[in-house]
Amino acid sequence: LCVTLGAQMLLAADRAPDIATATALIRQTITDGSALAKFAEFIAAQGGDPDYVHHPGRLPVASLVEPLIAPCAGFIEQITCDAVGHCSLILGGGRLTKDSPIDLTAGILLNKKVGDPVDKGEPLAWLHANDQQKLSEAKSKLLKAYKFSDKAVNVPSLVKGFIT
Repeated sequence: LCVTLGAQMLLAADRAPDIATATALIRQTITDGSALAKFAEFIAAQGGDPDYVHHPGRLPVASLVEPLIAPCAGFIEQITCDAVGHCSLILGGGRLTKDSPIDLTAGILLNKKVGDPVDKGEPLAWLHANDQQKLSEAKSKLLKAYKFSDKAVNVPSLVKGFIT
């Protein structure tokens, strides 16, 4: 999605003659590290420490990290996105109000996406938290966000079309 959006931006700015060239330019900036270097510049310009971009191991981590285990084998047919967001909020990774604190170590790492095959017992996601009760609540609700199929699933396109 990001490569597609970036390529479209290059075309709109007349920085590339066609979509293939634009896509290649975007991929090259990722491969050669210049996109990451630019991200570090953005962090520094906003008063942050750009060293974290190059050394993410320095970032704080949650005290509790647990997998969400697949209850069956099959294919992931659906993941209800708003439920995932709500679970992240429960863990502390979001705000109910503008004054609510955010736990920068809390959140969800999705291992599997729609269309992916999955084996029973395999981690679907990893939940990061600092409160066991919140972790248990989020874990229970997150599993309900998944719908499984015993047949391969057609993965919908991330890009539905372009408005010019």
